[in-house]
Amino acid sequence: MPYKNRKQIQNKHKVRRTVPMQKMQEVSMVLLFCLLLPYVAATLSGQVGSSRERTSQEKLFVVIEDENGAERIPINTFLTGALAASMSTDMEEETLKAQAILLRTAIGEAYGRREDKSSNNVPAKELLQEYYSVYELKRNWREEFEEKYGKLKRIVEETEGVMITYQGIPVKAPFFYVSAGRTRNGSEVYTKGEYPYLVSVESEQDRFCMDYSSSVLYPKRLFWEKAAALFGADAADIQEVGAFAMQRDTAGYVSRISWQGLCVSGEAFREAFELPSAHFTMEEKPEGICITTQGIGHGLGFSQYGANEMAKKGKRCDEILKYYFQEIEIENY
Repeated sequence: MPYKNRKQIQNKHKVRRTVPMQKMQEVSMVLLFCLLLPYVAATLSGQVGSSRERTSQEKLFVVIEDENGAERIPINTFLTGALAASMSTDMEEETLKAQAILLRTAIGEAYGRREDKSSNNVPAKELLQEYYSVYELKRNWREEFEEKYGKLKRIVEETEGVMITYQGIPVKAPFFYVSAGRTRNGSEVYTKGEYPYLVSVESEQDRFCMDYSSSVLYPKRLFWEKAAALFGADAADIQEVGAFAMQRDTAGYVSRISWQGLCVSGEAFREAFELPSAHFTMEEKPEGICITTQGIGHGLGFSQYGANEMAKKGKRCDEILKYYFQEIEIENY
């Protein structure tokens, strides 16, 4: 109801202290409509999130520490820089919104883990998330800065307060660039089973990504040296690719790789050999050891490439997130 009409009602009450019951009912209905209007508008506009009242988490700050000291950054400023660091601005808007929600959820989850919530500062090192400052983005984007930064800033503001929750608590919401065709099952990656919402799902569109597959050829001497260091063995004792035994998860990623009773995770092997993902095969050739990988990233949770393909087909950010994360809620936390 326009303000002037509400003022007229107030003035009318000053003149007449008794109002017919029917009139009071009409006024009550109008006031109720005014109270519900923001939530109705949010629903009609497709805004994600529930009607839960937002908490003080909107006032959180992310603290970045380096050799020059500590800098306290407002959450939306950090999210804009983190969004720029984690995804191309050329991605679909619904993909960018989904990514912004994931980044905000990470901050909410880190804050929620604390026993002492007297401080509203969240150390950036707990987030393990790269961040670009305004200065860096101006330097990188040059004449495109205003357009690109303005777009990301708007995306962050449009998703303000929105997080992914499971049973009412902000979740760990991992993301990566492109899968090997299927995301990984959280229970197979984390043995404690603390992530029931991370269920393996098809992401077949990822196979069409230009960067889906790649190969690297390691000189044999360098390969065996790295393998020996990883397994804590003598390089002369390995010397045969067939000696490795690999265990794969539902999505085909190497979960464990062993040699003569010594075992490391597929992710540890991936890191040691600087591979794009743990979905790999090895082949010994005369000139070296060829390792072929599919996908980029750990393969757990949200596939950015797959999500963008869904967005191109008209899927909203909430639909995309609920596809990659099972039995979660998307709400204003």
